[in-house]
Amino acid sequence: MVEDLSGRPEAVEEAAALLESAEEALVVWAKYREGELSEAAMRQQLEALQTAIRKRLEGGQHQSNYFGSLCSELVKGIFAERPEKAN
Repeated sequence: MVEDLSGRPEAVEEAAALLESAEEALVVWAKYREGELSEAAMRQQLEALQTAIRKRLEGGQHQSNYFGSLCSELVKGIFAERPEKAN
């Protein structure tokens, strides 16, 4: 994927931010499993991360490169049947 994004620093930055968000989700899950977070706190944090990930993917799908195609497919696959929650 990095080869396909070379010369496109904005796509590399977006991909790195998405990976960071995924790592944050794993940290939240681990804290819940270790008893450091209540289920309600875990859900709240994961919902915030899900919203951030969704926004990044939706923004990234408009790029005309591999990353844009990947974002588009992920939005369709992950969020197609889950409408965004109204706050």
